[in-house]
Amino acid sequence: MWDWDSIRQTSDGYCSVYDLLRVVDGAKNPREEWRRLTQQFPWLAERLGIRYMQFVGEGERPTPVIDTEGLRLLQYLMMRQRQARAEAHLARALKSLGRVGDEPLLAHFTAVLAMSRALRTPVHGAHTTP
Repeated sequence: MWDWDSIRQTSDGYCSVYDLLRVVDGAKNPREEWRRLTQQFPWLAERLGIRYMQFVGEGERPTPVIDTEGLRLLQYLMMRQRQARAEAHLARALKSLGRVGDEPLLAHFTAVLAMSRALRTPVHGAHTTP
């Protein structure tokens, strides 16, 4: 499934954020994806406990690295980002289907979108991560 061996790690167990974005999330340009994420969520680097490490090798630059706790938060955030993209695609499909008039399929997609949004809504009193 994922090529974990291609994720660079420090001797104390921190992992390269760029490699995680590439391997786990399929980012074509992980540096750009990281830049986009930190612009969208200014609190992200601090919350993940980001450190910078320069790995050995020609052309290596300081790379953001995270520990396992940061990895959990990053995975959660990536999952939410994928869900938001999927909902946007679904909303566009609904708009298009509404024009076409396929009522059973329109009702199905409307229910799926509602369920997806309901799953995102925090339960009162439950702990949620931003």
